[in-house]
Amino acid sequence: MYPVASLFVRYFDAFEAAVSSDQWEEVGDCFAEDCRYRVLGVPFACDLHGRAAVMDGFRRSLDGFDRRVDGRLLDLTALTRLGADQLSVQLVSGYDRAGAPSLRLPVTMYAEFEQDRLVLLEDRYEPRWLGGALAWLETYGADLDPRYRHNEQLA
Repeated sequence: MYPVASLFVRYFDAFEAAVSSDQWEEVGDCFAEDCRYRVLGVPFACDLHGRAAVMDGFRRSLDGFDRRVDGRLLDLTALTRLGADQLSVQLVSGYDRAGAPSLRLPVTMYAEFEQDRLVLLEDRYEPRWLGGALAWLETYGADLDPRYRHNEQLA
């Protein structure tokens, strides 16, 4: 595994552990102080700057969405090295809720590192998959809130 891929897997594993434990120190250690996290292609798109804002955004989105569904899945399907410090990650994000069909959504992540820490992390959603996901949210998840900041408007 390339060193940049190992750094990403370290972040991913720390994130998944924090989803359960709500202990974010190890996740925070994966990010540079002046990092940036962006979510693109969805109504709850965001652009967060700084480690504290990113950690707060993760917690807010998890509390409003992921922790309120019955089942959650993030399945890494491919890691592609784009440069010495850059990586593209393909994954499937999945959610289950009683009385609802499973929601599965492909996501492309882009990660950029400097000195072993994330300086940029992006979650990129493709528009062709968005219609079904938004219909699922409207029908089965009207009480869910995936936003990363409380003052964002859902489009």
